[in-house]
Amino acid sequence: MGLGKIITVAPQNVERKKLNPDGQRYGQGRGGRNAKVDVCSKAVLAMGLGTETVPIPENLVSRMAVMAIAEADILVGPEPVA
Repeated sequence: MGLGKIITVAPQNVERKKLNPDGQRYGQGRGGRNAKVDVCSKAVLAMGLGTETVPIPENLVSRMAVMAIAEADILVGPEPVA
């Protein structure tokens, strides 16, 4: 049993210096950028578990993100910032 699909939503890029050696293997995403969602997606795919990934490099309130997460069974987010 595992996850069939993981939807990741984040507009930020990850700095290359903040990637550990394993993370650096997943390289640059769209347009030479290291979008957090692209790095995460490549890491999940490399695990070879057959999990589909849907990287959305946009703000959580964008139409594309809202439409994608509306189909999700479980939502996980960061700890709220006070």
